[in-house]
Amino acid sequence: MLRQAGVSGFVMVSLSNYYHEHKDGYLAAMVESRQKGHDLTPFLRFALPAVSARCNAVADSIADHNRRTLFRQFAQSLFGKLHSPRRRVLAERQLHILETLLDSPTPDSGDLFLRTVSEYRNLKYPGRAWSRDVFYLLDLGAIRIERNRIITLNLHWPQQLSESELLDRYENLPSAVSANHPAMAVLSQLLKRHRQRNVG
Repeated sequence: MLRQAGVSGFVMVSLSNYYHEHKDGYLAAMVESRQKGHDLTPFLRFALPAVSARCNAVADSIADHNRRTLFRQFAQSLFGKLHSPRRRVLAERQLHILETLLDSPTPDSGDLFLRTVSEYRNLKYPGRAWSRDVFYLLDLGAIRIERNRIITLNLHWPQQLSESELLDRYENLPSAVSANHPAMAVLSQLLKRHRQRNVG
């Protein structure tokens, strides 16, 4: 009926899974409506919480998509304004890491390394360079390392600092990262565990 009325499928909220998961309640609401002379009130009482939950889920999905779009545009704009040619080369690799995380939000750190290592194959120490780039992104606040060692995006990053502040911080990052830095120790453990899993 909605399609025949010309309502776009993009704004329809499917409740079939909810009905299937709450089959007893669905059937009871249908029976009660029938017994009350096809009064739809019992069925609407049953279905409206599902409509609310699905609409909230759709709204959350739209908000997440918007945050990812803003994050991508912000990162591309930021790295595109770097002055140092060397920084721009580093930024291209780091942008590739961010793009990979945007496309697959919660990859295992080993999977993230595998998906992005192609950018590092021509370097003398690919694993070390990858760890350094991840550290830079961590230091800028663009990513986080969770307790379970999963690397995730900080989607609120574009709102936390101005582009000029981030440019200054990025341009002034050290050319090398201390091996004693806690983040480097964590990244080394992640890569070591990934290699052991692949060998095993």
